[in-house]
This record gives sequence, structure tokens and C-alpha cells, in this order.
Amino acid sequence: MADDLQEYLGAAPALVLAAYAIIACIALAALWRLSVQWRRHRVSTAARLREALALVLVAGVALAVVAYAQRHLQDQENERRLQAELRERDRIAKVLQTRIATEIDAVRAMLAERTIRNIERDTLTQARDELARFASLQDERITRMLALIDTELQIRALVEQGLSETAPDKLAKIYARLAELDPDNTEYRDKAGAYAAQAAPASN
Repeated sequence: MADDLQEYLGAAPALVLAAYAIIACIALAALWRLSVQWRRHRVSTAARLREALALVLVAGVALAVVAYAQRHLQDQENERRLQAELRERDRIAKVLQTRIATEIDAVRAMLAERTIRNIERDTLTQARDELARFASLQDERITRMLALIDTELQIRALVEQGLSETAPDKLAKIYARLAELDPDNTEYRDKAGAYAAQAAPASN
């Protein structure tokens, strides 16, 4: 209780504390004046009680008004402090967001450069592994590069498979798949059609 009172008074502005002191001084002065009048005019005990209660009531109302004003001012100060803290948090969040975006852009640039070097050295598998490590960034460019590398790896595997295959029906399927993966390559379509034609009489 004493700690709460100390915290309450410690948070009060100087003007509010001065108002409390003034009200207390006025109340004491009024009580002293009443006591002088009571002795001089021999006022009855009942009248003294009524006047004392009236004085206490007036002083209590005055103190309550000051306390309400203090609470209102304190609430306003707390609101201002809260808004200032929120603005500072927003500022820090924006700074961090900018730094993170800068770091991510740097990683993307480094990744793009290393991917190009790997492609130039014809090490597509290594390029794909490095790109896959950053797939969680959900960057469209990384996704597209992964798709292109996957397609190229499939094409190379099918071409290698076609070199070791002799059955026309299997070669027709291989080159049909190659034509799907690389629609611009007319050679794949032509070979798929030719091997399909060779496989047809054999099936009959």
C-alpha cells in the first residue's frame, strides 16, 4: 500500500502536488478559523460536527477533483509514451526489414553469379543443389532457374538413354518425351514420328 502511494505521488506532476498542498492548507486554515469561532460563540457540539463534516466534504471533493485531473494527465502521458514506443518499434522494424531485404538481394546476386559459373562449367547438378538451398525464399527467379535446370537435366538423361537404346518403340517414347520438354526442337518431333512409324509394323 505504501509502495503504491509512493509510486502514485512520484508520478504526479509538480502542479498537482502543489494543488494537494494548497487544499490541505486551506482545509487546516478553515478548521482553525472554525475552532476560534466555536470557542468565541460557544457553538454546540452538534453544530461543530455539522460544520466539520461540511468542511471535510468540501475538502474531499476538492481532493477528488485534483486526483481525477492527475489520473487524466497520467493517462495522457502513458498514451503518449505508448505511442512513442510503438513508433520506435515501427522504425526499428522498418530498418531491420530494409537490412534483411538488402542481405537477401546480395544473396540472390551471389547465387545468380555462381549459378552462371556452374552452367558455364557444365555442372548443372551442382548449380541445382545450390539453388535448392534457397528455394525457401520463394523467389520467382530461383523457381524458374530450378525448373529450367531440371528440364535440361531430364533432356540430357533422355538423350543419353536414347543413345544406348535400339528398340524403335522405346526410342519413339524417348523422343516424344524430349519433344514435350523442348517443343522448339523440331528434330525431336521428327525422330519421335520416325521411330513411331518404324515401331508400327513391328507391333502388327
